[in-house]
Amino acid sequence: MAMLYYLIVSILFYVQVYTKLESENTELPTFFRKEHSLIRPYQGRGMQVANWDYTGATLITNEFVRLTPDRQGRKGSIWNTIPVTYKNWEVHIQVHIHGSGRTLFGDGLAFWYTKDRSKEGGLFGSKDHFSGVGVFLDTFQNNVYSNQEFPYVSASVFNGSSKYDSHLDGRESMLAGCHCKFRGKEFALFSLSYIADQLALSYNLDGSDNWKMCFYIHGVSLPTSYYFGVSSATGDLADNHDVISIKTYEVDVSQLAIEVSSTSTDDIIPSAQENKAKAQFDSSEPLFSSRAYKVFTFLAFFLLIIAIGAVMSYIWYQRA
Repeated sequence: MAMLYYLIVSILFYVQVYTKLESENTELPTFFRKEHSLIRPYQGRGMQVANWDYTGATLITNEFVRLTPDRQGRKGSIWNTIPVTYKNWEVHIQVHIHGSGRTLFGDGLAFWYTKDRSKEGGLFGSKDHFSGVGVFLDTFQNNVYSNQEFPYVSASVFNGSSKYDSHLDGRESMLAGCHCKFRGKEFALFSLSYIADQLALSYNLDGSDNWKMCFYIHGVSLPTSYYFGVSSATGDLADNHDVISIKTYEVDVSQLAIEVSSTSTDDIIPSAQENKAKAQFDSSEPLFSSRAYKVFTFLAFFLLIIAIGAVMSYIWYQRA
C-alpha cells in the first residue's frame, strides 16, 4: 500500500507542476503602432481614412467599416498604405459577420499580410495569387466532400508562384485551422501573431478573458515591408462583413535567445516548413497546437503511471 500511496502523491505532484506551467504566461513587451491600426473614429478629412485605402463596396461608418453588405456579388477591402518594417508583430482584429440568412450565407473574410495591396480578385475579394500570409474566416463550404465543420478559420502562406484553390476551401495549401463559431457574434476578436518565425492565432468570442487557441505554426518565414489588409466577398450567398477595429503591436523579442540575421529581412521569400492540416479535416479542435501536444504528453504519462500502479498493486496483492 505504501508503494501505491507514493504513486498517487507523484501523480498529484506532476498535475500540480503541469498546471503551473500552463498558467504561466510569459508576455513579451509590445508597442502599439498607430500607423498600422484602424480604430474609431475612422475618418479623417472628408471620406479619407488616415493610412488606409479602401476599395469596392466598402462603406465607412462611425461604428464599423463594412466591406460588403448583405447583398449578392459584392467585393470590398481596406488596406494599410504603410509597409511593416519590424519583424515581429501581433495584430488584434475585431469583426462582426452577420446577415439575414439562417442556414445559407457567405462567403467570409480574409486578413492579409502580403507584398501587394488593393488587388481585387476571386479570393475573398482579393487576388488568389499572392505573396505572404492569408488568414481566412470562411463561412461557406465549397468542398462538399470535405468533413470540415464550418465556419472555419485557416491560414496559408504563398510566395506568388501558386494559387489558392477556393473550390477545395484551400485544402492543399492550408497550414492549420480550426472550427470557430464567429458568425453572428457581436464580439469576435482574433489575435494573430508572428514572433520568432512562429505564426499563431487565438480568438475570443464573448469579450471576456476566455481566449482559445486556433493554431500555432512553427517554421514560418515572412519578410518585412509587406502590407496589412482585410477583404471580403459575397457570391450567390451574402452577409454583412464588418471590421470593427485593427490594433497592431510591434513585439520586442530582445529577451529571447534569438540569433539575429545580418541579411535584409525584406528579401525573405515567404515559406512554411509544414502543412499540418492537409489531411486533418475530421477535427473541430485546433490542429496540432502546442497546447494539444502538451496535453497528449501529460495524458500518456498519466496513463503510464496508472498502468505501473495497477501492476505493482496486483503483485503486492498476490504476495499478501
